Amino acid sequence: MRSFARLAVLKWKRKRRCRQVRLLLMPLQILLELYLKKKYPVKTVVIAIVVVVFAVILVSVLSSGNGKAKDEDYISAAETIISKQLKAPSTAIYSDENIEAQDDYGRTIVSLTVESQNSFGGYVTNTCYVLIESYDTEEDTFTYNAATGVYISDFGDSFSDTYISRLKESTDWNKPSDE
Repeated sequence: MRSFARLAVLKWKRKRRCRQVRLLLMPLQILLELYLKKKYPVKTVVIAIVVVVFAVILVSVLSSGNGKAKDEDYISAAETIISKQLKAPSTAIYSDENIEAQDDYGRTIVSLTVESQNSFGGYVTNTCYVLIESYDTEEDTFTYNAATGVYISDFGDSFSDTYISRLKESTDWNKPSDE
């Protein structure tokens, strides 16, 4: 039997990064099609291709940032964690996604509302609170404690302060980690 107290590490590929590359490569495809149709001279097409390739490289370097995770990264990680606990994750609709707290050591508490199908086929709405202990932008991985890092509430935001304080107590909030 697996230990619930272990730290879970999940990987996923960012779909938005693939979408960005596809959008940037579309002009290159158009230029190649124009060249093949003999509408522009070779020199013009080559110069245009070099400019497009340079732009793609420049955008990818600039979008990589400083290695610090963005709010969207934490929210996406929280959605991944919650999806793993749902009976029908494909029916999940997320809303009200917020960063509730962040400490100086990379720990982040995310709250979100999820509406999804339960075992009986009915839809239920829950407010979820997730403590993400670390996020590695280079590897696209994050860590969380599966036993103490997630609270799912049927009561909406009524006990949000309680859940957030419990998540902070479950870790050494605002203190360096032992790792």
